[in-house]
Amino acid sequence: MAKSMPEYANKWETDLDLIVIGKTGSGKSAVGNSIIGEDVFRSSYNTTSITKYPDYAVTEFEGRIIQVVDCPGVLDTDIDKSSGNTLVKQALKNAILANPQGYHAFLFVFKFGNRYTEEEQVAIATLKDLLGKDCIKKYGIVVLTNGDTFDYNVIKKGKTKAEYIQEQQGPFKQLLDECGNRMVVFDNITSDENKRRDQYPKCDSKKNLSKKDLDIILIGKTGNGKSSSGNSILNTESFEPSYGVTSKTKTPNFDWCSIDDRIIHVVDSPGVIDTGCSTQEGEDLVKKALQSALLANPQGYHAFIVVIKFALRYTNEEQKAVEILKNILGNDFLQNFGIILMTNGDTFEYECRKNPNLNLELYCKEQKGAFQELLQECNSRIVIFNNLTDNDIIKINQVRELIKIIDELKTSGMRYTNEDFKRAEHIHDYIQNLPDSPCIRKDILKEYSLILQKVKKKESDKENDVDFYKEMSLQIEKFVVRLERDKKTTDLHNKLLTNAKFLLENVKQKEKLCYKIKRIQDDTSLSQKEKIEQIYDIKNEILLLQSKVNDIHYEYINIKLETANGFFETVKAALGKLGQLINEAADLISSKLKFTSKISQKKNE
Repeated sequence: MAKSMPEYANKWETDLDLIVIGKTGSGKSAVGNSIIGEDVFRSSYNTTSITKYPDYAVTEFEGRIIQVVDCPGVLDTDIDKSSGNTLVKQALKNAILANPQGYHAFLFVFKFGNRYTEEEQVAIATLKDLLGKDCIKKYGIVVLTNGDTFDYNVIKKGKTKAEYIQEQQGPFKQLLDECGNRMVVFDNITSDENKRRDQYPKCDSKKNLSKKDLDIILIGKTGNGKSSSGNSILNTESFEPSYGVTSKTKTPNFDWCSIDDRIIHVVDSPGVIDTGCSTQEGEDLVKKALQSALLANPQGYHAFIVVIKFALRYTNEEQKAVEILKNILGNDFLQNFGIILMTNGDTFEYECRKNPNLNLELYCKEQKGAFQELLQECNSRIVIFNNLTDNDIIKINQVRELIKIIDELKTSGMRYTNEDFKRAEHIHDYIQNLPDSPCIRKDILKEYSLILQKVKKKESDKENDVDFYKEMSLQIEKFVVRLERDKKTTDLHNKLLTNAKFLLENVKQKEKLCYKIKRIQDDTSLSQKEKIEQIYDIKNEILLLQSKVNDIHYEYINIKLETANGFFETVKAALGKLGQLINEAADLISSKLKFTSKISQKKNE
């Protein structure tokens, strides 16, 4: 069933975003209605478009949340080479505004029996210029309407859809080739439910559908390996681990990483399941820590990762803290969003070597008492992490296992959110957008963090890739320009700008050195021995530059931490000031009431 986008989007994230593009009268809006399963888009059967701006609707199909955007004007009539670019560009701009997260597939709608016009060809050429030449090759699907006529003229005459595609010629055949012959035929007037389901556009999930980005929060007792687990997920030392009973994480810390083309946002939250929760003071501390966690990512979380240490007992304080969380977030929040992450994986591996029959599943079955209850509440969702391993395969596989469990949640595509998160979002946006705000916007930190990690990851490959460093130079230059154009001139902002400039200079130097290596390798006048000697010296220079990247990254971590601390201090100060104003107002009202009361008494006398 379709739902209006604002209501639906508050609760869900879409799994598949489709944009429907076609000439007025081609059946574009009717295709959207067929996918949604309801008449939500107004269909036009003449040459004048009813749809002036993008319209959208959301439906659930086979357990996936599908959004369809009906976009007018991209393949419309009266587009010539002089005005086409402007009209198509405006239509695409509207389409991007309608769904800024992007689209998994472009559905190009044509009416069976109608010719592929020059106007449509010009519009598609313009679209390729704007979105890139590969946009159709990677994401394009041709949709033919008039499916009843197609069945009568093609299928009932003994031809298959594949044979029809092969018979096409000219520009339309070129378009089909560009789309990898991905074509579906729609009969928008059929009442046959099976036929309606079969004609649903099949998007190859591996090619066109990337899973959504994730926001996860780590909660756990100090010393359980929460920050180390965050570093394992991020594959970088972003959080400072604590190996004692005192937490080194005072305010929520955060960072991003890219895994299998997905952006994972990790929040390391202190104090949510910390010691001392048996007292009222401890309960208040848990609530304050949770408030900070809301402010750290007010959009909500896809999963709450409860970090427990293998071979340590699940303490009364931890149990009490989890109960407090359930009281605040709802009794079913663990059932819907909770995952246990067990650290000390190296010790677990040792126990497994001693007892070949032992595995994680058997271990979980053997647990009793409060920990078994926690497991049941999380529907036995558990993953074990070895945060000490140097084995890259183990590192990435344990992170992929965690992500797989998150994707398999019944609530997959949903974030946990409530009214508290919405209030936190208003505070978060207000503080971040203050002209003299001490913190750097998270979108800026995210962009730079991912750039830094790309550079660090490439250097661990030990490849001298000229094209990579050239591309990264351009990317970092754009980021530097963005920072320079930003109106903020706070100390932290300037620190980040300086840091980015250092990285840019570092990458440019490596680009030049890689060019040198390439020229030496291609120089036929040099002997093999001379080439090895010269390249050896250059590689030493590159190694020196690579060591400096670690210093740049470490400085960035400090900037990010200062931003987090500055943000929460500002929130605290703002709320303190608000409390002071409320108290002053209350005192003023109280004094006025007393004054009025005295006057009334005198009048009565």
